[in-house]
Amino acid sequence: MTRKIIICMGALAAGLLAGCGAARPSKYYQLTVPGDAATVAEHTTYPVTLLLGPLRASHIYREDHIVYSSSGQNMGTYQYQQWSEPPTEMLVDVLLRDLRASGKYRAVDVLRSNSHGDYILYGRLYDFKEISGAPLLARLTVDLELR
Repeated sequence: MTRKIIICMGALAAGLLAGCGAARPSKYYQLTVPGDAATVAEHTTYPVTLLLGPLRASHIYREDHIVYSSSGQNMGTYQYQQWSEPPTEMLVDVLLRDLRASGKYRAVDVLRSNSHGDYILYGRLYDFKEISGAPLLARLTVDLELR
């Protein structure tokens, strides 16, 4: 009887120890704008204020998981590799910084309930994914509309 108890306790301890492995750490990535962007020689400022509206996208691009495509239209997400924020928000931030840095507009801001501007830039994100294979490629498809 005691031998059965020892065997059961040993099996229970082995099962508990097998389930206590360390979890893989998540890796986070973000988009950055290159700091050495060439400046335009002719610096014409348009007397307009641009407002950036939100980017619409499929639900898979409104989350922070990195999307990949392996063959054709098959898509998936990485479990331990994520964006620092959803791609739709990162792209709006990149557009905001790039349009402001261009110096071509009186002002550039994000559309809010109390914002006033001359034009609103809306968009839709269709693709923002890694294409598996060699060499490493990515696909970005965005449709922008100025109203």
